[in-house]
Amino acid sequence: MLLQSLLLSAALLTPGQTEITEQQINSMLDHQGLVERNVDMPGLFSAKLTLNHGEVQLGRRQEDVARVIGKGDARLAMGNKAPVDAKVAITFDGKPRYDATTHSLYLDDAKVVSYSMEPKEVQAQYGVMLELMLQNLQQRLVNQPIYRLGAQNKQLLWWRQHLTGVDVEPGKLLLLINKG
Repeated sequence: MLLQSLLLSAALLTPGQTEITEQQINSMLDHQGLVERNVDMPGLFSAKLTLNHGEVQLGRRQEDVARVIGKGDARLAMGNKAPVDAKVAITFDGKPRYDATTHSLYLDDAKVVSYSMEPKEVQAQYGVMLELMLQNLQQRLVNQPIYRLGAQNKQLLWWRQHLTGVDVEPGKLLLLINKG
């Protein structure tokens, strides 16, 4: 998932490092798949959303908020109509919060800020379908962690044992660590 990069970046840093910059996160986003979401209701509609480019802005528009801008492709179909392809852009905001008891990163107050589809005719015809997909994604972000920090190697284990929280500051994510 797109926001997994926030904490995954932390897992790849040197133990004891105390911040991750937007540039580090965005660089990582360029090297991994972001989001792929499929919805299929036979006879009614089907949709496939693939976000293959993302950008994270930390604390720039609002204190403690991460803004995520995703761009990609959608393939949408209603009923027996032929599928239609579109370019999509989605922006959502949320407050990253790390829960040390579950070793998980949550996105509190997650909300879709805006979305668009090109060509505009596709947005007019299929915008409601995309909106439903995004509402479902938004609900998942509110109720489920976006990343769980595992213990697959020594670095991840170190972070799992020492990371106590995260704070968002303009342009960076501060990693709060237990020094003991």
